[in-house]
Amino acid sequence: MVSRGPLAALDRPIDFRRYPASGRAAALVRHYWLVEYGFPPEGGTDVPILVYPACNLVIEHDKARLYAPSPRLAVQHLEGAGIAFGVLLQVATGSRLAARPVDEFVGDSIAIGENPAVARVRALMQGPGDAATRHAAAIAAFEDWLAQPVPSLTDDDLLMNEVAAAVEADSTLMRVDELAARFGLTTRRLERLVARYVGLTPKWMIQRRRLQEAAARLRSEPATELSTLAAELGYADYAHFSRDFAATVGPTPREFAAAARAE
Repeated sequence: MVSRGPLAALDRPIDFRRYPASGRAAALVRHYWLVEYGFPPEGGTDVPILVYPACNLVIEHDKARLYAPSPRLAVQHLEGAGIAFGVLLQVATGSRLAARPVDEFVGDSIAIGENPAVARVRALMQGPGDAATRHAAAIAAFEDWLAQPVPSLTDDDLLMNEVAAAVEADSTLMRVDELAARFGLTTRRLERLVARYVGLTPKWMIQRRRLQEAAARLRSEPATELSTLAAELGYADYAHFSRDFAATVGPTPREFAAAARAE
């Protein structure tokens, strides 16, 4: 996400804001995440990216790209000054925008062609006015465009959105066969659907949710005994849990809990 746009240095280096999708856009978008940043010369930072099981569309000052989920922790380097208009899409929307299965570009991105809507979103993000006003205008412009390139959702699209929502919302789902049975699917059928829409596996989706659940628990209860937490999440030992946690969140569970205690 390196970008050298025309923004002056901000009062703080990174201004990150999230906005919910509403109305008709909510069927296609989970939420918007908008970033403005400004670092002094020779300054910058690496930002770990929380990976959701869905594609992100990102418009910056010099490009617009559709990013597929990655099986590993993603890190973006920010320097200079710039903007990012980010859209976390519903699971089904990414493959519809890409016009191809997500497993064909998993862990990678594809360019979104320059068009008047992209240019307008970019201009509104960098225009006059306070951040909230500019962001609302940019989101409205994006939603005017989004309804056009995305065809009507199919039954499989709607099913996959429901599967993803169930994984995110239900912490009792621990196994792929349980998830498949809930939706009346064979395990193989579920695996094919997830590969097409997410590019990864149902096991990865469940594991990612468990590890984010672990992070939330450690943030609110940093004194939690880590081996016990690992067992509650279905891990046979702490070492395996620690390795997966670091690959998804960044720090190890011990490091994450220590940081939470220090806050």
